[in-house]
Amino acid sequence: EQWANYNNPVITCQSTGVEISNPNAALAGPFLLGLPNISFPSDYVIEVQLQQASTSQADFGVYFRNQLGSQSGVYNFLIHSDGSWSAYVYDNATGNPTELHRGSSIGSAYSSLLVDVAVIGSNFTFFVNGHQVGGLHDSTYPTGTVGIAVDAGGTIFASNFALYTIAS
Repeated sequence: EQWANYNNPVITCQSTGVEISNPNAALAGPFLLGLPNISFPSDYVIEVQLQQASTSQADFGVYFRNQLGSQSGVYNFLIHSDGSWSAYVYDNATGNPTELHRGSSIGSAYSSLLVDVAVIGSNFTFFVNGHQVGGLHDSTYPTGTVGIAVDAGGTIFASNFALYTIAS
C-alpha cells in the first residue's frame, strides 16, 4: 500500500491500532493512494474501526473518492462529537466543503464505532456498527482514493482498516 499524510497529522502506531491527532487548523489524515499490483478501484467499501479520544471534540470519519495530486476534491463521511453525522463534498479548486446530507445520532461518538462506506457509482451508503444510517447520490467525482479524516484539534484511534472491491 501507499499512504500519504494530508495536512500533517501526528500518527502514532500502537499495539491495538493507530492514534491520529490533528494539531492543525484544518481537516487532516492519512490517505491510501495506491494498492500493490492493481489500479485503484472506482467502486469499493471502506471499513474501519474508529474511536474518538475522550479529550477530543472534533469531527472524524473517512475520506472517499479523493482526487490525486494538488487537487482539493474529495467526499467525506464525518461523525460529530454529539453523535450526529454529515457527508460533504469538497470543491476541487477551492477546497470549500458543501454538506450533502446529515443524520441524527448514531450513539456515543466516544464509543468504538465500526464505520463502513459503500461507494458504488454515484451512490454512497453509510453504515455504523452494521446499521445503515444514511446515503446519498452525487456524481461530482467518479473515482478517487480513500483515507481517514480528523478535524482540527481532534484525536482518534483507528484499527482494522479494510478496503473491499465490488465484483462487477
